[in-house]
Amino acid sequence: MKKILKRSLLVLSIFASAALSVLGQQAASTLAVSSELRQERQSILSKDDEKKLSQLKEFVLPAGFHQHKTTLPTVWDNEDEPFCRTLFNQAGLECGQASAVGLGFTYELNYMRGTTANIPEYWIPTHFVWNF
Repeated sequence: MKKILKRSLLVLSIFASAALSVLGQQAASTLAVSSELRQERQSILSKDDEKKLSQLKEFVLPAGFHQHKTTLPTVWDNEDEPFCRTLFNQAGLECGQASAVGLGFTYELNYMRGTTANIPEYWIPTHFVWNF
């Protein structure tokens, strides 16, 4: 039993070290590519564009902008709100549609209309925005 455990740990450590070395090589090549892209981006602006950009005035915030001292709560549970639809199973490969339309858009419309999401007639179907 101990031999099997030792062999398993040995094999696991070999695979882990191989995976880490591959990931390290990918990270190094990514850094090299990103530095090349950064150098290319520096020359994107023409001389005229640089001149126009340097002549722009600096944006200054309005005087009373920082007077608002409201803080956001650390935790907010939308399930406690009447506008939030219950969770559901998505159909097919529609993760984005299910979250954006089925949950988010339903919440927004119910909030704007002042209706509650506990009635299925007020749920927006996930395929609502698809152009059939």
